[in-house]
Amino acid sequence: MPGDNIKKAWRFSKDFTGGGITIDGGAHWIRPLREWFGNVKQTICKFSYPHPHMEGESLSQAIFLFDNDITAIFEGILTETTIFCNDTPFRITGTLGEITIGPNGLGVFLYNKENPNGKRVLNDNGYISSFYYQFKDFFDSIKNNTCPQASPLYSLGEMETALAMEKSDNLQKWITIDYTNL
Repeated sequence: MPGDNIKKAWRFSKDFTGGGITIDGGAHWIRPLREWFGNVKQTICKFSYPHPHMEGESLSQAIFLFDNDITAIFEGILTETTIFCNDTPFRITGTLGEITIGPNGLGVFLYNKENPNGKRVLNDNGYISSFYYQFKDFFDSIKNNTCPQASPLYSLGEMETALAMEKSDNLQKWITIDYTNL
């Protein structure tokens, strides 16, 4: 954006993003959780502000309780001052094993009884490749004059979830999310 610099990039501005990491990037992490587990019924969330130039929260930690009583832990962070370990950025743990995205966002791995050391089940080209199907769906919708796979109303569910997270942080309590208007 015009006037961007290292201390005042558009991503750091509440005026441009509407908040912090939760509104700015949260949809990319909330959407797959909703696709896999259904709507988030309730959330409790805490925001923190470790990034020195970001006006909104740069750390968002939440617990999601889904309609089917599955629980997920959400954590979004944007910081330039922390060196992160080579850990998995996305993990799904179930009763029979785990599925993880590999270190640095590379590959998808299955850990279960048959694969206790992990089995690569999907290769990819890193974090940006995770958006391929999103971009393709959008392009195909424009090209074919059709609705994307996730309708605009469904997509507002990510915003409802992010706003509930913000409300939870402000009120310091569990928030019930209402999707009936979507």
